[in-house]
Amino acid sequence: MLSTLILNSNLKISEAEFRFDQLQKHFKSLNLQYAFGSEDATGVIKKIKYDSITNKFIGFPTPLDHGVPIKEYYHTDSLDTLKLWFNSIDKASLLNVHMIQPVQSATQNTIPSSFLLSAYGIDNTATANDILQRW
Repeated sequence: MLSTLILNSNLKISEAEFRFDQLQKHFKSLNLQYAFGSEDATGVIKKIKYDSITNKFIGFPTPLDHGVPIKEYYHTDSLDTLKLWFNSIDKASLLNVHMIQPVQSATQNTIPSSFLLSAYGIDNTATANDILQRW
């Protein structure tokens, strides 16, 4: 059901991409100024999927650079590289999600919906320092 909603909305979400430009547009369209940010991880079924639109493999744990996930890391045209990944890298066991909840202003009648800022696979090896660097 969620995947159908995403497909029907023409929403483009790429693994490990932080969608700050879309967040800014969302805030401007609703005349929002303040929000709460959160980060959480949830368990997922371990599997690898191929995204034919982006030519990337999704489901491996996303490597971090100073706490920030490296976008489009698992992109290859080489069968040998893909075999190496399958043989040496475990599948992601968790999905890490960054959400933004806008704060309703006094002039608004409805509570603004939450905004998905980023999502990516992890394997629970991030350190406290990685997380502090990300924020």
